[in-house]
Amino acid sequence: MQMQTYKLVVVGGGGVGKSAITIQFIQFRAEIITTTIIIIIIIIGSIIIAVATPPCVSPFGDQVVRAQNQGVALDAAPSFLGMPIDSPRSYFVTDYDPTIEDSYTKQCNIDDVPAKLDILDTAGQEEFSAMREQYMRSGEGFLLVFALNDHSSFDEIPKFQRQILRVKDRDEFPMLMVGNKCDLKHQQQVSLEEAQNTSRNLMIPYIECSAKLRVNVDQAFHELVRIVRKFQIAERPFIEQDYKKKGKRKCCLM
Repeated sequence: MQMQTYKLVVVGGGGVGKSAITIQFIQFRAEIITTTIIIIIIIIGSIIIAVATPPCVSPFGDQVVRAQNQGVALDAAPSFLGMPIDSPRSYFVTDYDPTIEDSYTKQCNIDDVPAKLDILDTAGQEEFSAMREQYMRSGEGFLLVFALNDHSSFDEIPKFQRQILRVKDRDEFPMLMVGNKCDLKHQQQVSLEEAQNTSRNLMIPYIECSAKLRVNVDQAFHELVRIVRKFQIAERPFIEQDYKKKGKRKCCLM
């Protein structure tokens, strides 16, 4: 079976944990975290010794490749270069370092069907809002992320939905609303009832997660792929119908 690629975009305000969610999903159960080989040069007297460290390897099965970082400000992720992983580990960094744009690729099985996920982790700061329409054009599915301890980030979700629908020129499109930081119960500003009501009003499925505790992180990305698959199956008859109509057009000789 040919592996299908899904272009997923992670959208949300600044500081809601978009990068943390993405990195937790990408780094866990990694077979190859990076293919970079570090060369360490040691000079002892007049002798130069070059030591090459191998790529990071873990015995689990999902292949992970970090494609590129197009921004100046790096996300708050630890460096995995030269650090072998011998057991399933997950890393969470509490310092906030805003992302401009990071792109990742991960191969995994979703409902026993192989899938390649191209994930774009986007900037949430308003000063980078001009870049949003560019990545919205290419996305096939969107995670709309807000922080449960920040009501203003929750209020931005309808704005992101409207912008995506406008760019796509559609009445609906594959999206999943994600309430992050569900572990911070004592700081919660958005109740489950309020989030579910907004989910129904926007007609977007909703899931709560914690990037810090790695709760529902995989489920969020997997569910978005399921939503994209259903959308593409529903769209197929209309695409085929349009194709047949174009094929039946007759030439007019002048």
